[in-house]
Amino acid sequence: MVVIGGGIAGTVAAVHVARAGLPVVLLERRASINSRVCGCCVARRGVAALERAGLPADAGAPLRRLRLMRAGRQVRLPWRHGRVMPRPALDRALLGLAADAGAEVRLGVRARVDPSMLGRVGCGDRTLAASAVLVADGAGGSALPRDRGYDVKVEADSLVGWGRQLPADALPPDALPPYEVVMVSGADGYVGLVRLPGGRVDVAAAWRSGGRPAN
Repeated sequence: MVVIGGGIAGTVAAVHVARAGLPVVLLERRASINSRVCGCCVARRGVAALERAGLPADAGAPLRRLRLMRAGRQVRLPWRHGRVMPRPALDRALLGLAADAGAEVRLGVRARVDPSMLGRVGCGDRTLAASAVLVADGAGGSALPRDRGYDVKVEADSLVGWGRQLPADALPPDALPPYEVVMVSGADGYVGLVRLPGGRVDVAAAWRSGGRPAN
């Protein structure tokens, strides 16, 4: 089996396929695993799925509270069983689990699938034969030909994402305590903040084009 995409979906799939005793090659177009635009919080079901894949139960840091803010008002709610995990660390850990399970992990490989040639995956000037191919390279992936009915359709009211990590002293501890997620929402979107293990601040936002993420 060939899995295209070394994100969460692709690596977890590769882990389970390899543990079942089947040969699997995992292809990831990134040569190095760096940050990407996304949040770092994982809710209960996601944590359970990652633990089934072999991620340690104490990976990342626990989340205990959720603070919702809008139009000058706020409410704090308890949050059980969630965790905050820096995405690069999570990706590296899952790739390691896939390799430990027996998958062949190849980084820096741009793969292409030609639907007219079932069981064939192009990798530069090479072609891999596979009994099955799983494409999990995300909405911005290029493994499937866009001109063959695999184009990604973006709705007109879709949200635009943005993310960044800030130094630990960018926000005082009382503004963003450890183990707490802060969500500031507005009519056009939201901004989420959480303190990562080690103290850095992860900021993730999404808003409608032409609008503002939050008031």
